[in-house]
Amino acid sequence: MDNAKTVSAIIPAYNEEANIVQTIKALKKLDLINEIIVVDDSSKDNTLSLALKENVRVIGKKTNKGKGHSLRVGYSYCRGDIVLFVDADLKDTAHECKKLLIPILDDKGDVAIARFPDNGNRDGFGLVNRFAQFLVKRYTGKHVESVLSGQRAFKRLVLEDIGIRYNRFGVEVGMTIDIINNNYRLLEIDVQMDHQHRGKSLKGFIHRTGQLIDILRVAMGKEVVN
Repeated sequence: MDNAKTVSAIIPAYNEEANIVQTIKALKKLDLINEIIVVDDSSKDNTLSLALKENVRVIGKKTNKGKGHSLRVGYSYCRGDIVLFVDADLKDTAHECKKLLIPILDDKGDVAIARFPDNGNRDGFGLVNRFAQFLVKRYTGKHVESVLSGQRAFKRLVLEDIGIRYNRFGVEVGMTIDIINNNYRLLEIDVQMDHQHRGKSLKGFIHRTGQLIDILRVAMGKEVVN
């Protein structure tokens, strides 16, 4: 493992007061991580104030511009040779991010994506994920199981090349397509992570609908692989 490489963790957060502190604390316990940056997307709850108490770098946005925009802002401030994206709702299971960092530090890949345990089609997420998988296959010719996973470790040179060009929930799909089509080595790593489940409520339905719309927007700008 290349111990000379530094790691920056970026946490995009929106209304995560119930989760953000535990997620930060779990990442602090990982000695591989040198820098933690929280980007608050104009939360309406106490996410920002709670993050500010945790002795990490916190960037508060005045207006809500989406997850992809938050990742881009965080990346513009980070200094690490390896850049780790972490969803704010992982809580204690964020410590599993170590499994993503090790193969990148060992130069076994250029990007590592977390593959969560298979829990079926819970909360309607399975439908969105299958649609995202279909689009990635259509635009790259490759199958990626965990295309919507927000837990990703990148060599900095990958992000310098492909950028973060998507503002909202289409960011994972768009970046996955860009990674593959630029011939970077993409790994899927099994992890024991868990995150907040939105259920089959109206709020959950609205969230999934928004995801689908954002994914479609990304797809409209891509070329189909024959």
